[in-house]
Amino acid sequence: MLSTIVALAAIVANHGPAGCVATPAVNVLSVVGPMVGTDPVWIVDGHSMDIGGPSKTLWVVARTVDGPLRVTGRRLDGDGDLRFQDGYHRPITRELVFENPAQQSVRPGGASAEIMRAYAFLPSYVIYPTAGCWEFTARLGSKEARFTIDLTTPPPPRYQVTDTPLDVGTSRKLCIAVDPADVNGVWWWEPGRLGCGSRSTGPTVFKGDEAHVTQAGGAIEATFRVQLHARPGSLDRDHLDIRLVISANRMRSVTTGAEVDVNYRGDLDVPER
Repeated sequence: MLSTIVALAAIVANHGPAGCVATPAVNVLSVVGPMVGTDPVWIVDGHSMDIGGPSKTLWVVARTVDGPLRVTGRRLDGDGDLRFQDGYHRPITRELVFENPAQQSVRPGGASAEIMRAYAFLPSYVIYPTAGCWEFTARLGSKEARFTIDLTTPPPPRYQVTDTPLDVGTSRKLCIAVDPADVNGVWWWEPGRLGCGSRSTGPTVFKGDEAHVTQAGGAIEATFRVQLHARPGSLDRDHLDIRLVISANRMRSVTTGAEVDVNYRGDLDVPER
């Protein structure tokens, strides 16, 4: 099913202003953001025009293909090669290698056992030395996937994020991000010392459980579930369903009536402080 959707999407590939034919992103797995690629390898790209610095990236690999994952990249509209890191403090290399993707996989928040049986998820960093049209070549075992990411123009800010923590009915106010273009695009974290510009939970922001995003009449509605720590044997609730409305640059909790301003971010790489 996933390969069919990607193949159909490739028919309507995006053309950047400089003639870059970018591989279109697809929203297929609710536990990660939009993915770019072709079966059996996809990338969840978080570059946000962070030229020259490491951009947090997640590789999604089909477990139906055995063998190591090897990734390289080159610029199509000029000179240059991509650089990679398989960890923030790891050496920078021209080739990204995961010798055993199945064993090296992480588990995204909310990923079911069925999803984990079908895919491996491999975090890394990609370094784009310049803006441009960048082609990736990913080899998984005997299979090869090629796809292109357009960095010729900055992407529009993707996420609408609470400017300050919002009272949604939990014991602590939460910071929340919503991607209006993603039907499952809700994330949350507890604020750090810098408010919603940092986080005190982790290791990253949390993907909202059972999240759903819709747009109607100029407003954005989002719902998701937060798990609560109920005492064993007690009648306390073990979860809270949260409903939000975003309109006129304000986010409101339907449950509590509290509302805060929203701002815009191109990524959710929120530091822990």
